[in-house]
Amino acid sequence: MKRFFIVVALAAILAAGGCTKNFPDKPVRTQIQVGIDAGLSKISLGEEKDAVIKLLWSEGDEIAVVDGMSKSVYRLSGGAGTALGTFEYVSGDANPEVITDVVFPASAEGAVPLAQTYCSGSFDPAALTLSYHNPSATKDSPIVLSTSSSVLCFSLCGSDRLTSIKVAVKDGSTYSLSVPSVQLSQTPSYFYVVVPSIADKRVDVTFNGKSGQMTRILAAKSFIKSKMHRFATIAFRPDRNVRILTYNVGQCSKSSSSSPEFIAEITKELNADIAVMNEVKSSLLAGYQDKKIANALGWNYYYKEGQNNLGNMITYGSSVGTKISESYLSLPNIVSEEGKYDEDRVCLFMEFEDYVLVGTHIETNDFVSHSTTITEQVVSKYAGKGKPVILCGDMNTRPYSAEMKNFYKEWRAISRTDMSTLYNADLPNSLICIDYIFVWKGGPDVSVLNTQVCRSVSCGDIYAASDHFPVYVDVVLGGSSLPLLENNASSGEFTIINEQW
Repeated sequence: MKRFFIVVALAAILAAGGCTKNFPDKPVRTQIQVGIDAGLSKISLGEEKDAVIKLLWSEGDEIAVVDGMSKSVYRLSGGAGTALGTFEYVSGDANPEVITDVVFPASAEGAVPLAQTYCSGSFDPAALTLSYHNPSATKDSPIVLSTSSSVLCFSLCGSDRLTSIKVAVKDGSTYSLSVPSVQLSQTPSYFYVVVPSIADKRVDVTFNGKSGQMTRILAAKSFIKSKMHRFATIAFRPDRNVRILTYNVGQCSKSSSSSPEFIAEITKELNADIAVMNEVKSSLLAGYQDKKIANALGWNYYYKEGQNNLGNMITYGSSVGTKISESYLSLPNIVSEEGKYDEDRVCLFMEFEDYVLVGTHIETNDFVSHSTTITEQVVSKYAGKGKPVILCGDMNTRPYSAEMKNFYKEWRAISRTDMSTLYNADLPNSLICIDYIFVWKGGPDVSVLNTQVCRSVSCGDIYAASDHFPVYVDVVLGGSSLPLLENNASSGEFTIINEQW
C-alpha cells in the first residue's frame, strides 16, 4: 500500500559555481541539498496500519525558488527514499542572492487547490503545499519548509460506489476530491482531503455515491496546520427525506363520519412516512382503532394504552428505515383535579438506524413533571447514540406559556407554533397551538425542509375527523445532522487526530 508523505525539511543551501545562458551576469545555484530533520521524520498511523513511517523524499519531487514574480524549478536528483535529497536546477529565471521563498511542489501557487484527485492510500501529492518564507534570511540561513494545511482522512464502508467528497467551509471555499468510482465494501476504504488550517468555522462534508449523497457536519470547527484529522469508519448511506406526522385523532369519535379508516385516508393524502397518534382506543368495544388504522395504511405499528383505554401509537411505512427497538414509559397522574383529564398517560420510544422518535400525550397539570421525565429518559438512553431525537404529540400547553418557554431550553420546536392545532367552535380565531414536533437540543440537529398544520383535505371534512388538526414536518435524516466528533491523539511534532462519529 502506498504511503503518503509530508515533507518538513531543514535544508542547508549549498552555493555551487557555474554559469548558464539564463544568467549571464551571475552564477546560478545548480544544486540545492535538502535534509529532513531526524526529529521530524516519523509519524504514527495508529489504527490504520499500526506502523511508523519515515518522511522521505520521492523520485520526481520538485521545489521552486521564488523571487517576486520570478521562479526557478529544482528537481530531486539524489536521495530518493532517504531523508537527504539533492535538487538540481531545471529551469526558471529566479536567482536571488539570498533565498527567502521556497515552495513545494514547484507547481504550487501557495494555496490549497480546490480540486484534488483521489490517490489510493494517500492524498493528492499536488494538494499539500509546503513553503518557506523568511524576509530576514541571509546567504547562510537554513531553509525550513512548513505547511499551513491540514489533512482530513475519512474511512468509509458499505456497498455503494463513491464518486467524490466535498468539504465546504462556511463563508469560505469548497475542497473537492474526485474519486474514480471506488467500490466500497465491509473493509474500510480511506480517503484523504487536504484543507487549509481554519478556526471557528462550520464545515460540512458531502460524500457522493452512485445511489445518492450523504452529508455530515464536523463537530470540530478548527484544523491546526501540520495535523491530520482521521475519522472513525462510517457506513455510507445516502441521506433521505422523511415526513413525520403527529395527530390527535380524538378517539375517532368526534362526528358520525369519523373513523379509523378516515384517519388513515388523511394520513395517506398527507404523504406521511411515519405518524404519532394520540387518543387511540384499542378495545373490542371501540373496534381496535390502532389495528384498523395501521391495516388501512398497510403499515406496522406500536401501541400502548393509557387510562380509560386511551393510548398512543406510532405507525410507520417501509420508507422510514430499519427499526432498532421500541419501548414505553408510564406517566402516572401526579397533580389531581376535578374532571375527565385527571388520568395516567404514556410515552412511546422508537429507535431507528439514524434517528429516535418519541410520541406522547401530556396532561396540562402534569406538563412540567412529565416533560422532565421524558427528557431524563432521552438523556439516559439516547445521549450517546449520536442520533437526532424527535418528540411528537399533544402537549396541552401553549407555546407562549412559562412552562413551554422553560421546555425550550432542552427542545427546539420544528413544527409551526403560529397556527391553531385544535379547533374550538366557540373560539374559532384563537391561537390554540398544543400539538408539536420537537428535536432534542442535546443531540444532533435535523434539517427542516417544510412544516405544516393541515386545515383541509380532499378526502373529506377534516373538521369531522377530529377536533385536532394533523401537524407534519419534512426533515432530512443525515443531512448535516450526524456530526463528526473529535478525539485528539498526539504523535509528536506532526499529529494525527483520531476522530469519532
